[in-house]
Amino acid sequence: MTNSSFFIILIFASTIFLSSCGDSSVYEEKKDFEDGYWLFTDPVYFPFEIEDETEPYDLSLFVRSTLDYPYQNLYIQYYVEDSTGSVLQEKLHNIILFNQKTGKPIGSGVGDIYDLEKSFLNNFRFPEAGKYRLRLDQYMRHDTLRNVLSVGFKLQKSKTE
Repeated sequence: MTNSSFFIILIFASTIFLSSCGDSSVYEEKKDFEDGYWLFTDPVYFPFEIEDETEPYDLSLFVRSTLDYPYQNLYIQYYVEDSTGSVLQEKLHNIILFNQKTGKPIGSGVGDIYDLEKSFLNNFRFPEAGKYRLRLDQYMRHDTLRNVLSVGFKLQKSKTE
């Protein structure tokens, strides 16, 4: 591991640790794409459990990409599924990764790697306590979407109703 790789990992771990202190997170996970690309045929799944269905929840996506990502945006289709696989909520979501005018990345980064957190569903109420999962599909019309390093999901209790 090079010094710059270690530094990037250290900053990322510190950011996650500090941002998790005192927040209302119920679930948070990321999935890395080892080869630096996301295949159209490889959906990403995040299983989670809801203990209190009376609470509203906010759902957010994380995207880690490089400066070499060839597009300004990333289309992600999300599906919130219950334990039987029934879809409770689905939508195509457009995540802007780079400023259209300046070309500068949106989010925070070190070197050529940038992270972006984007809320995609707020004040969502689950019908009952139990197991659920979020499924993410990349919808960029390319079989191999290069320079996407990871995607993640964060579930937290809503701060406002």
